[in-house]
Amino acid sequence: MILADKSILAWILKYTAKEFEESSIDEIKQYIEDSAHICSVNALNKDDDITAIAGMNTESSIPKEGKVYFDVRFFTKESNPKYRKMLFDIEAQNDFKPGYDLLPRGIFYCARMISMELDTEFKTDNYNNLKKVYSIWVCTDAPEYAENTITEYSIAPRDIYGGLKMHKKYDYMSVVLICLGEEQAKNNKLLSLLHTIFISELSVDEKEDILENEYNIKMHRKIRKEIESMAGFGAMVMRRSLKKGMEQGWAIGMEKGIQEGIEKGMEKGIQEGMQKGMEKGMEKGMEKGEADERNRNLNNTISTMKKNNMSKSEIVKVIVGVYNLSEEEVLALL
Repeated sequence: MILADKSILAWILKYTAKEFEESSIDEIKQYIEDSAHICSVNALNKDDDITAIAGMNTESSIPKEGKVYFDVRFFTKESNPKYRKMLFDIEAQNDFKPGYDLLPRGIFYCARMISMELDTEFKTDNYNNLKKVYSIWVCTDAPEYAENTITEYSIAPRDIYGGLKMHKKYDYMSVVLICLGEEQAKNNKLLSLLHTIFISELSVDEKEDILENEYNIKMHRKIRKEIESMAGFGAMVMRRSLKKGMEQGWAIGMEKGIQEGIEKGMEKGIQEGMQKGMEKGMEKGMEKGEADERNRNLNNTISTMKKNNMSKSEIVKVIVGVYNLSEEEVLALL
């Protein structure tokens, strides 16, 4: 997985974990696990010299509580009091609203990581050895209101009465949502980096040039192969474009309807005519505009996906999700 690359992880940690915001990328890379947890590769093949994280166990199974699978799970080494050991989970999420909010899921993942520390990081006779956990979510299909944002949710004290100052280590859990946007956020290097990898329609060679020259990230063969095969993210971009096109078609239909309503209404009387005409025109215009634009978008979309060599099953999946058609209806169009 591309997010398991050590260099990319270092950029993510620098811009999401306050413990590393003052560190250089090279320093952060040194803190990410030790050599025992790095994937071993053929040392004779320089092109395979990739420092991807093998990571800790990515499965959490607790009796009667079910299993949880983490995408990329690793820890940072403890070298001095400033950099205490911390546990990280990095998740790639291409559906911002999968039927529930991502934040409670992130909190649940943090809770699982904390409970998994028992008998590995601490024992019940000393809870002070509990390590902080981060669950960081890279959201590639965020809604417009969330685009190009990085938000942390963490534990913080709130004095209800008086002020208790004895507890200094309370920061044990953080959920971070990294929401990418359709447009690149050039003022934030992490958002810009992840946009280049996941959202940008640049060629692989162009992406390689940006990664190496702007971020000092070498695009190893495994990274290149994964970027080339990001069909799921291509479909996501297609869905986003379709949604935008449908919204534009709706707006055009609305505008035509309002204009027609005003013109007809003026003939029958300024006040009453405008009201009735606008209502009728809006309804008629919206219906016609939506229907015409929907059909054009549908045909253009199918044509574009065929030109991009998308399989019939991929086309059916995208069209069914965007246009609310049945699989039989889509297959008939193909």
